[in-house]
Amino acid sequence: MFYPRTERQNRFLEVAGRLADDFALRAGEQDRTGSFPYDNFAAIRSAGLPALVVPKKYGGWDADLLETLMTMERLAVGDGSTALSLTMHMQTLGSAAEEGAWPPDLFARICGYFDQAGFSILDAKIHTTHNGFALDTFQVVTAMLPEHYQELVNMVESELAHTLEHPGPLPPPGRGRVSRRVKSFPFAPRVDLQPDEKAQRWLLSISASDRTGLLYSVARVLARHHINLQLAKITTLGERVEDTFLIDGPELQQNRRQIEIETELLEALTA
Repeated sequence: MFYPRTERQNRFLEVAGRLADDFALRAGEQDRTGSFPYDNFAAIRSAGLPALVVPKKYGGWDADLLETLMTMERLAVGDGSTALSLTMHMQTLGSAAEEGAWPPDLFARICGYFDQAGFSILDAKIHTTHNGFALDTFQVVTAMLPEHYQELVNMVESELAHTLEHPGPLPPPGRGRVSRRVKSFPFAPRVDLQPDEKAQRWLLSISASDRTGLLYSVARVLARHHINLQLAKITTLGERVEDTFLIDGPELQQNRRQIEIETELLEALTA
């Protein structure tokens, strides 16, 4: 795009230009070998570019549509595939920024997608702002062949965006596989629910033997009781999961409902 640019647009293009020049050094070899551009995405994260369209009040760069298109176009000069993948990320975040909020059962929908698509969630960091925005990061693994990584990346970005943009009933959880070690040495599940000083928010801690789809089963219970997820730290330690959630919701103010939630969570962990 050749026309007078603002100082702000030039700053975005300078960042994209440095990244694109670096991408171009590896693009040819990666195309020949079909290798995943890990270095490209590491550089994108280091530059802070995933926050391009995130509103400024949430720590983002608050780029508008034109600025985003200009930035993605400049990235594509260095590596078109990398720019395309990042553009899908921008599309999802940009839609959420325009709407002003994420759906209340967002966490369950994301976990449900990965469960249905055959992915295991190893680690996740969840942050929900007071205005309903969500900044979530998931580390997932799959048994799909690594040589098809580009098709896999495109599939996840496209299908997950569609799942979030066209919500429907939450799908039933799949039958998660349990490893032989877990079968031989099961880890007793634990659920602990503690209020903060004002009983406004609650700290939920769970631990259990790991299996595929476990996190989705937990997320379905929280969604069923209209529990709002503020923060979460999901950790897989070998064959065991140690997850912590900061939550709130009207049902947590009722003792009977608290017991129901804890009981259903224990059932989900042992199913």
